[in-house]
Parts: sequence; C-alpha cells; structure tokens
Amino acid sequence: MSDPFAEAWENAMLGRSITHREHLRISWALLREYGRAEGERRIVAGTERNCDAAGAGDRFDEELTRRWVVVIADALEK
Repeated sequence: MSDPFAEAWENAMLGRSITHREHLRISWALLREYGRAEGERRIVAGTERNCDAAGAGDRFDEELTRRWVVVIADALEK
C-alpha cells in the first residue's frame, strides 16, 4: 500500500476515529491502488473493522458505505 495512513486504517491501527477528510483520503487511496471492486471490498471491510475496534460495531452501515464508495469511485473516473 502506497499510503501508510490508509494502511494503518485498514489494519485498525489508528486507535481513534477518523475525520470526514481522512475518510475521503483513505477511500481515494484504496480505490486508486486497487481499483473499484477490490477498493470497495477493502473500504467496506476496513470500515466494519474500525467500527468494531472502536466499540461501535452497531454503527456500521454497509449499504451507506457502499453508496459512499460509488460516489468516490465515480469522481475518480472523471
């Protein structure tokens, strides 16, 4: 992974919640590095993993996360 911050987030190693801007950075990095399908898989899995690590697993919304990925992926393709 070329973005150490995104890698740390993927591995739930940040130890804190992330800002909206950081979520954009992570999503952008994963989609650029792995493409749409694998990037989406990693973003969904990472979001769930980080919610669980923060004790907020009940707040994870897979549908919302996937919609978020579509918006960012579409922007990358323009």
